[in-house]
Formats: sequence, C-alpha cells, structure tokens
Amino acid sequence: HGDHSGHQHTDETIAACECSTGITTDMLASECSGDDFDTDLGILQTYLTENDCSQYCTDFVVADGETAFRCYQVFALLTQIHDYCASGTVDEELFHDYLDSCPDCYQNHLFIEGAPECDAGLNCTDTEHQIEDVELVLANCTDVCPETIYHDGEEESCNEVWQHVEGYHRMCAHTELTVEFEKIYDTAAFTTTVCTDTHCNVPWEINGTANCSSSANMKYMMLNEMYGDLVIDELNASDDPESEGYKLIATMVGLVSMLAIILV
Repeated sequence: HGDHSGHQHTDETIAACECSTGITTDMLASECSGDDFDTDLGILQTYLTENDCSQYCTDFVVADGETAFRCYQVFALLTQIHDYCASGTVDEELFHDYLDSCPDCYQNHLFIEGAPECDAGLNCTDTEHQIEDVELVLANCTDVCPETIYHDGEEESCNEVWQHVEGYHRMCAHTELTVEFEKIYDTAAFTTTVCTDTHCNVPWEINGTANCSSSANMKYMMLNEMYGDLVIDELNASDDPESEGYKLIATMVGLVSMLAIILV
C-alpha cells in the first residue's frame, strides 16, 4: 500500500482513543445522527467548556486525578466522533482549540463500501498542497465533475482530486493539518458536488484493533481501570435531582445551612 510513515494511524506514539474512553469503534453511532446522538454530542461539547477542561490537558499526567482524566476522556470521545463521522459533525473550532492543549489520539474511520484506498503517498507535512487541493475542488469540481483537470501538472479527474483531499483529512495527524485547510475542508464537506466518488478508505485501518497494553496506551488503560469507562449520562448527573451526586450535594448544602443557623 505504499509508504505509510508519517501518517497518524501508523504513529505508535499516539494513543488509541478507545483505550481511554472504553468506547470501541463498533460502539460508536454508525449513522452519526438522530436526536440521541445530537444530545450526547451536545453534552460532550458543553462539558469541555463548562469544566474548562483545557487546564487539565496540558502536560496531562496520572497524578492529576479523576477530574482531569474525565476531561480527557470527553475530549478523546469527541476525537472519535470527529474522525469516525462526516466532517462538520462536531464543532470544529472547539475541537481544534482543545487539540492545541490535549494529547491527540487516534480513531479508525468509517469504512465506505466501494470506495478506493486513499493515496498512501500523500505528504502530510506539505501544507501548501493541502490547501491547493481543497481550493481546486471547490473551484472546479462542485457543479461539474470533469474527467480531466490539471492537478500538480498532471491530468486527473475531479473524483481523484477529491480523494486526495479526503486522504489528507483521513490519514494525516490532526496537528499536521493547518487551520486554514480545516476551515476550507469544512466548507467543502457541506458543499453539494455532482461528483459521486469523492471518498477513500485508509488502507491500513481495515479490521484494525487497538492494543491497549502497548506503551503508548498503557497510561490511559491504567487510568481507565482506575476511574472506569466514560458514561455520557453521568457527565451531567449533578444536574439531575434523582442522581446520587445531586443528592449528596443537596445534603451537604443542607448540613452547612444547619451549621450556620446553630453557630448564629
């Protein structure tokens, strides 16, 4: 399949998201849509901002405890959704803000039946070509889909150039994609094109499974064993009057109030 070096999903120093979250690929919502999915996604994104999770992600270490790890789990699951679902599913601006602080992790992408393999020879560090390619398809391959278009001095079809763009987004590490590329790509993802073969599959991801006992994943697996899998319904449990967390907080508030009355 060509040279895969330099691509995120072959970098053994990047941890697998599922080793932190406890949520494997087959547990993710296959359609990435629906009321329940939207609600869960909203909880995740709100949790990051309301708990100022970026403060815990920088130089994240085991000693930071459960609060820090829970924040990282939420970011890791957001990363899984970002990579597995269609572009634009998550709040891209929020995601990239936290990517600047939180350790990156990888998630296998959705396998698209019938799509060709992405070009393993793409240079993920060539930011100039990233932007040139995505601008090329937006300018020339939306209302029409010609079989011949000049790309890097060679003749290719619009479908092939779309697949190059998709390859950058699917194969490269998040940190190797420029903010400008991501913004233009988001526009492309929401642009209707008459081209029908725009997707590609990451060749080395097919049937891939995470090794949570590897050196890159060991720390996260240990924390997962200490604090448990991420359960979205429990993230805002303190706002639920029937939750144990809420009852505990209410009890503590009541005791403090009684103590204040006694002391007065």
